[in-house]
Amino acid sequence: MAFLYNLFMDNVMVKFSCLGFALSLVTLVMAHNAFSSPLPVDFSNESEMVGFYTSGQYSIEVPKFSAISAKYKHEKQDKELTLFSLKEENTELKLNDKDQFKKGYNPVYNRNYTGFSGAIGYSGGGLRIELEGAFTKFDVDKQKYKFQDNYRYFALSKDEEISGQPDKPTPAPEPQPAPAPAPQPSPKTTTGYNYVTAKNEGLSIISLTLNACYDVIIGNSQLIPSVCIGIGQGITNFLGVINIKTIYKAKVGVGFLLSPKTIIFVNGYYVKVPNDSFKNVSIQYQHELEKDPKHIEPIIFFNSDYYGGEVGLRFIL
Repeated sequence: MAFLYNLFMDNVMVKFSCLGFALSLVTLVMAHNAFSSPLPVDFSNESEMVGFYTSGQYSIEVPKFSAISAKYKHEKQDKELTLFSLKEENTELKLNDKDQFKKGYNPVYNRNYTGFSGAIGYSGGGLRIELEGAFTKFDVDKQKYKFQDNYRYFALSKDEEISGQPDKPTPAPEPQPAPAPAPQPSPKTTTGYNYVTAKNEGLSIISLTLNACYDVIIGNSQLIPSVCIGIGQGITNFLGVINIKTIYKAKVGVGFLLSPKTIIFVNGYYVKVPNDSFKNVSIQYQHELEKDPKHIEPIIFFNSDYYGGEVGLRFIL
């Protein structure tokens, strides 16, 4: 049943995110036919659409993320870190034991079904300028992990293989018949550690973009195709660190006039985050690292682009 549900939601998401693109293509064809007609085009709707406006929209978003890679600096050189994930069958969270990990880390991220955004702007009857604020969160999918939050953790090793075992007391030797003092256990021994761990609680972005849009007003038609491009800043929260990154946004869609001052619209959009590096990530040392450097500052490389579809209302004031 879970498989059928996920398959159904996949189909819904694909259809929804493509709806803005499909409808806009249809209406753009209609616009071409209208402008190709020898009859004069009536722009009577244009004067009604001039003025300041506000809008709110609900969106569904799909991550287009890359796999995570990582590096650290040592002696002024970049060194690769090898990533390891916890095994799905683990029945406890034991980050200080290398045997709990397997090589490779490529988490799956859930779609965002709770996306909301709002905008304020000014429409000149064709050209629009708006300031849009949005919140987006993509969480890590639990997949087949059995124990609590095991799916959130991964290890970053300085070598191709991972090493490190928890402290274990060495068994005491058998007592001897001599009247010597009773033998004591020897000190605990450790296998040298070469890794640190991190916790992935998903990616969240609070963004503010300045969009330049164009509405194709087709005479007395209630359908209004539109395109937008935007640039802004996004506050990202990933692996326990907050960064500010430049983001780009492109939209294409179609609106429908409910009244001269009220428009319902459907858009498809793509968000590009060109800077894919994350510094100062939060890591945990399960034990002192055996070899130098004893302290590392990983730089994570992660493409956090995403796309989505939205439906909303625009009110011209």
